[in-house]
Amino acid sequence: MKTPFSVLLLASVLCFGPALAIITKNNWSYAGAGDTDQEFWKDIDGSFCDGSSQSPINIVTKWTREIERAPFNLQSYDTTIDATVENNGHALEIEVSKMPGEGHYDVTGGGLSGTFRAVQFHFHFGSNSMQGSEHTIDGERYPAEMHIVHYDTAYSSVSEAVKNKGGIAVLGFFLEVDDDDNSALDIILDQASNLMRPHTHQEMAGFTLSNLLPSSLDKFWRYDGSLTTPLCNEVVTWTLFEDTIKISNNQLNITRTLMSDAIDEAGYEMPMENNFRDIQSRGIRTIYAVTADDDYGMSPTPTASAGKSAPGAMIVLDAFLVAMALRF
Repeated sequence: MKTPFSVLLLASVLCFGPALAIITKNNWSYAGAGDTDQEFWKDIDGSFCDGSSQSPINIVTKWTREIERAPFNLQSYDTTIDATVENNGHALEIEVSKMPGEGHYDVTGGGLSGTFRAVQFHFHFGSNSMQGSEHTIDGERYPAEMHIVHYDTAYSSVSEAVKNKGGIAVLGFFLEVDDDDNSALDIILDQASNLMRPHTHQEMAGFTLSNLLPSSLDKFWRYDGSLTTPLCNEVVTWTLFEDTIKISNNQLNITRTLMSDAIDEAGYEMPMENNFRDIQSRGIRTIYAVTADDDYGMSPTPTASAGKSAPGAMIVLDAFLVAMALRF
């Protein structure tokens, strides 16, 4: 007597477990889901995730190079708009530009070349307050990190910009625990009860991006890196601000109610928390510690001594920094 196919299929599953998930640019996870976890991102078709200029990184402050640049111009960040808050399955994301070429929030200055337009910002956060940020400072993590993703308006859209080195600029902000709720975050987190499931969204009226930012943007770290999610394109100019955004433990706990679209190896849905990528190698990249200076770009009268000593000093400093970078 022939054995029914359904019986053979059941026996196969019992013997060998569930079928392996196929990792793609639309089907990936951070950790705990098996074959779609971040150690396999490099296997996605078209992936750059095993490149030499990946993000995030650990910033060792004593090995940064101090420079000055013009301040950021974020005047358009004061514009009040209607935005969309979404649980995209990987992060809590706020979409601030719905159509290619459309935009409200532009940034110039800060050492960026050209005008960059924000398309969305999103949050990475942990299951507890000891972890959550993607980047680390001297090995220390913050409980969360916010990324505002911009594209160079020299390109027609973010999908075009992401194909070109320097086409994307991300402004990154660390979130730090405070005793009091941050009222600027409430307009976003008030939507969370309707966003627990992945791939759900809510419209948000009366949003102003500048309300979220810390009071000072005068000190930041700068380096060239990648997107921190697949396909990990190495096209990003990263800016990480020293001053933090405040968030209460109560507000962090709200983010931890969100579910991701990942399924663990036992077949259960996974929470979104701990949606941060592992630290990547810095390699020989230079990390800049930048101070904004209103007088940057002015041409002071040079002195003879300054004209002779500065170039040699810079060459020695650069060689030293590269040598030290190779140690990390």
